[in-house]
Amino acid sequence: MYAFCLHERVPATNDNVRDPACWRFWVLATRQLDDELGTQENVGLKTLNRLTEPRGSVSWTELRAEVDWCVDI
Repeated sequence: MYAFCLHERVPATNDNVRDPACWRFWVLATRQLDDELGTQENVGLKTLNRLTEPRGSVSWTELRAEVDWCVDI
């Protein structure tokens, strides 16, 4: 399983980097990533959003449920 994260607040400060509400997360099963991207070594936001449709990115408070969902697929 992979969990990608993005800090959304600009500018990044010591305070907002520590705040989990300032982050978005994308969770993908390893096999899904391997099936879709093969040996590709990087991925962008557009691809992450496509691969996680219809769920898309999640907040810190939704992350546990997303990980649990990904484990079950």
